[in-house]
Amino acid sequence: MSSDEPTTGTTNRPVQFTLRTLLMIVSALAATLGAVRWLGAEVLPFILVAGGIWLTAQTKARHLLVWLVPALWSLCAFGSWHHPGDEYGMFGVSILVSIWLAFMLNFGHLSEVYLLLIAAGALPMAVFGFLLDRLPVSRRLWAAIHIVASVGLFAWGLLSFPSLERAIAKNGSISAYAYCAANLGLYVSVLTCLGGGVVVWLWRRPRRRNEM
Repeated sequence: MSSDEPTTGTTNRPVQFTLRTLLMIVSALAATLGAVRWLGAEVLPFILVAGGIWLTAQTKARHLLVWLVPALWSLCAFGSWHHPGDEYGMFGVSILVSIWLAFMLNFGHLSEVYLLLIAAGALPMAVFGFLLDRLPVSRRLWAAIHIVASVGLFAWGLLSFPSLERAIAKNGSISAYAYCAANLGLYVSVLTCLGGGVVVWLWRRPRRRNEM
């Protein structure tokens, strides 16, 4: 009996893990199908991106956020340009980090400078990603805040109208809300984690000095 006990313990763990993983997959699939049915197939890429962010954030690759943060921001900024909302309002909100530059440029239309605005915004986002990698910040926490904030802002944008049809009529498409919400969620996650990381770093610093 004693020789069988370790075998039983080792066989139970894979079964439990498999059941838990299966439950997560089924739940995620149900949520995805429900979102696609309610909002339309065009939100599917955003759901896949959210899953990709979550999985990518679990890797321990060095300097991951240095390129991931500006890459996500730039992709959503490009998407927001193609779905800019009413009078480019959603696009302007999406690129808040670089929209100030537009007031310093002489141009006839945003189409003349939008690439410059996106490039100018990607640079500070890369700096933010570098700081996130240097500070004691959990990548899983960053990913979770980004996803939750993006989904919450996306839902808030749509629910601020009496109907989905009115929301689409105002800003052109669901994608306009999704791209804008994704970048706003990125701002929320970056600022929250940077603030928390600085607090943790300052709290740990005196303890390290005492240990030395």
